[in-house]
Amino acid sequence: MSHQLLDEMRPCVKDAFENGVHDKDTLKSMRHAIICEMNQLGIDKGEIKMHLLEWNDRNYQPFTQNDAKRQLLGYVDWFFGIDKKTGMQRICKLSCRGLQAYCIHPNGGCRFTRKSNNTLPYLKGDACGWLVRNYPKSGIGYSLGLLLSVIIDLWNDKGRPEQLYAGIRTIQTALIHRHNTQLDLMTITRRLHDLAGAGFIAIAHDGVRGEFGYKNSNAYELLPWVPPMEKKCVLHPSHDNALEKAEETHNSGVNALSRINA
Repeated sequence: MSHQLLDEMRPCVKDAFENGVHDKDTLKSMRHAIICEMNQLGIDKGEIKMHLLEWNDRNYQPFTQNDAKRQLLGYVDWFFGIDKKTGMQRICKLSCRGLQAYCIHPNGGCRFTRKSNNTLPYLKGDACGWLVRNYPKSGIGYSLGLLLSVIIDLWNDKGRPEQLYAGIRTIQTALIHRHNTQLDLMTITRRLHDLAGAGFIAIAHDGVRGEFGYKNSNAYELLPWVPPMEKKCVLHPSHDNALEKAEETHNSGVNALSRINA
């Protein structure tokens, strides 16, 4: 593969392709990324398979010949295959959001990365405090605050995307590492729906298990929540008149009762 084509790849993908990868999760992500990048560069299916076999030899724990045919060459066939749902050729995409964990230029300098201007109209601490105050039952507000804090942190870590893709287990792990708090998966799912009901997030779609053992993560949108204003009771003029009449009736009844008692 020419150096000119290599230089057209995302830096993180180019680095993984040239130097190999050292763990299973990175291999799965970069397998998809390398195929996407080569397809974008106009490299045909057969040549992509050849490059993947060469890449396999550079990896820390390369596949055996049979496993390489199934896990690498088979994945290329799937990539270029027909989507059973649409009956059309499968469309596979690649974004820097999905490669955030492998970025080799996290502080900028990568021409593929776009800086997001997304901001939230509230402070994280204020929102978490509001949840604690308004959901006091059995510590639900506290867990909601921690969960919102984790989601905002993940959103910031991934460059503040329009949609945050994060699995329930990813959120569970983040709760443990960032707040030393462990919640079961069902509780996290329920609390996420509570956050949606309170107007902090929208659940764009639930994750769906895909082929080759992949699972598309849940997608969340952080909403421009503002703390509800305390509602003041403002009476219509007709209500004022009704109150005055009720007060007059009450007073007359009290006076009549005092006369009877006298």
